[in-house]
Amino acid sequence: PLVSVAHRLKPILSSLRFRLVATVFVATLPALIILPFVGSPWIGFAIGFLALCAAWVGGERFVLRQVQSLLAATRRFSAGDLRSRTGLGNERSELGQLARALDDLATSLEQQIQQREQVEQTLADRARHQTVVAMLGQLALVTSDFQELLDHIARFMAEALDVEYSRVLELTPDGSELRLRAGSGWKSGCVGQVCESSTPDSQAGYTLNHGEPVIVADLRSENRFRTPELLREHGVVSSLSVAVMLQNGRYGVLDAHSTRPRTFTEDEIHLLLSISTLLTVVLERRRAEAEVQKLANFAQLNPNPNTPASRYPAM
Repeated sequence: PLVSVAHRLKPILSSLRFRLVATVFVATLPALIILPFVGSPWIGFAIGFLALCAAWVGGERFVLRQVQSLLAATRRFSAGDLRSRTGLGNERSELGQLARALDDLATSLEQQIQQREQVEQTLADRARHQTVVAMLGQLALVTSDFQELLDHIARFMAEALDVEYSRVLELTPDGSELRLRAGSGWKSGCVGQVCESSTPDSQAGYTLNHGEPVIVADLRSENRFRTPELLREHGVVSSLSVAVMLQNGRYGVLDAHSTRPRTFTEDEIHLLLSISTLLTVVLERRRAEAEVQKLANFAQLNPNPNTPASRYPAM
């Protein structure tokens, strides 16, 4: 019962009116106590003066300072600083309730702005990714230099994903290793020379053998495969890799590496998959063109072409 009564009295005791009345009452209580024993005509004036002083101090303590805090916070809100707070969240009076309402409003607006910025950033990233794929597709149509295309793929991957390093790894003819055919950010002499095992004990080999995107949040704690020496030397922490598959085989791996811990989004995974698909189309086209050229060379070198006129003897 006592707890229930205290709970009911709490809003009353914490109200602004009660605090002001209590301040005036406490200040004038000594004068009220001695009033029956003193017949001086100045006692009433003293009581009134004490009440005025108590009201002044109570207003300064419980009203004016809190109103000033609310005004300062409101000015900061209007200036765009939504992280600012009134500092009166623990106040139980009516002004404290108003302060908490303002703080909740600022928190809600801050969350909405953050969500809107995230959506805008996502849309901007998607537009940039689509632009990268479109530019690589256009380059694939106009250039006959395959190495130039691979170099652009490596550079665009690093820029679009905002990472320090990227690679295009090509499977060697015997299938035992993946050679760094093109890259961005690596030390001089790495591109064209460094090879990595195609077995599943390396990240690239693991990606190539599984055929699915592989995300590594922290290579230092990765236990699916060992960390290649090249990545360790360059301080790589997080990685994303996808396989490049052909119709009748495998070509290699595309991967991106960051020296800071990060999480790759689905849009970034889709970007690498789109570039992988583009590279697959280019490789299949090159293979088809090589077959057509081989047939054309065979027709030119064949001294007895099988023409319709040679099939039927003249009557």
